[in-house]
Amino acid sequence: MVRLRNGSYLRSGNCELTVWSLPRLAVAVSNSALNKPILRSMIAAGGEMAKLSDDCVSELVVDIPPGFQDYLDGTLVRLQTLFPSFRFSKTEGAIMVIGPDSVTEDQLRRSILHTIYREKIYVETLGMRQALVEAVTAR
Repeated sequence: MVRLRNGSYLRSGNCELTVWSLPRLAVAVSNSALNKPILRSMIAAGGEMAKLSDDCVSELVVDIPPGFQDYLDGTLVRLQTLFPSFRFSKTEGAIMVIGPDSVTEDQLRRSILHTIYREKIYVETLGMRQALVEAVTAR
């Protein structure tokens, strides 16, 4: 038995299981060979299960420009804190998002691109900020 938490993601061969903790527990099972979900359901606290319509869970792929590829790992961590109900993963030159349909694709795309830009600025200015703190605190 596996204990799953919010944002849990399991993969076995072509099958994937994703769990979100919303007001209820949402579960999506998909087959990557078919490239589409095969089960979407929501389980209420009492154990009652309901099938979700395709528009309750969204999937989005956001292409990332080549100059920002080095910053994907830090970006994924930042995004997970901003959108804990979503699952983010990096693919070749893009970020794939699976999650509840509570945010529009445009809002999500804008947040992803803004977050990767912030991560790039953070990484590129880290040395300068550390040197400034060292110069100010050194006596």
